[in-house]
Amino acid sequence: MNISTLETRGVISVTGSEAGSFLNKILTNNVPTEKGILIYALLLNPQGKVLYDFFIEKSADDRFILDVPAAYINEIIAKLDIYKLSLNLLIKIEDFSITVSDYAYCQSSLSDPRFSGCYRTLDAHTYNSNIEWYNILRINSIIPEHTVDFEPREFFPTHMSMHKFGSINYNKGCYVGQEVIARMTHRGNIMKCLYLVELKEEVKELTCRDVIYEGLTIGNLLSYHKNFGIAILRIEESNKIIQNSGHASVSRVRLRILKCL
Repeated sequence: MNISTLETRGVISVTGSEAGSFLNKILTNNVPTEKGILIYALLLNPQGKVLYDFFIEKSADDRFILDVPAAYINEIIAKLDIYKLSLNLLIKIEDFSITVSDYAYCQSSLSDPRFSGCYRTLDAHTYNSNIEWYNILRINSIIPEHTVDFEPREFFPTHMSMHKFGSINYNKGCYVGQEVIARMTHRGNIMKCLYLVELKEEVKELTCRDVIYEGLTIGNLLSYHKNFGIAILRIEESNKIIQNSGHASVSRVRLRILKCL
């Protein structure tokens, strides 16, 4: 059994009678309406690229608790303050840590909505920060991590396969960047996605993350652990490689594309 504190995550709360409708208007997913549910959502920029990701739960006193990238916590609060306009909302940092575990160790442990076998807990305590087990689990599940695999304004959520693990509700009302995402999805204009890849040999450090095939860069290697990693790759070329049982390379190490999310 594993339990670790995620030092890359922080916690903020949004309080007020209009907090739920406010968050629904700007995020890609609807917030939970009752306690004990954890949802995953994104805040996009107007061009449709990911700014930040959020795990959201509703507290017993009707606050919305947001698990957010710690490196951008003040930037996130400033962004929410801009969007709230004249709404009477209180947005503040909470003194909690985010714990990940491979079992539900307490009543407040909630299943990670992105993949099975992982639980997230809003915790007043901190545990060991060795998250090797967590990285192995999410890499094998082809799950990207904010500030580890991507930074704000870097990728479209569809190129990071985020729509495949429930970050976008296509049946909800408008949100920031919705027109771009709807157009990309309905026109079939998704050119890239995430793949699980296998490296020919174990590597501790790569000098370059570009994935090369027939002399052309077709994407980038993101997180990796020993022989396995996540890569964001062009779909057309990746399908060709898989169909031909071929190989690409990264930093002169042979790379085999196993599957997409």
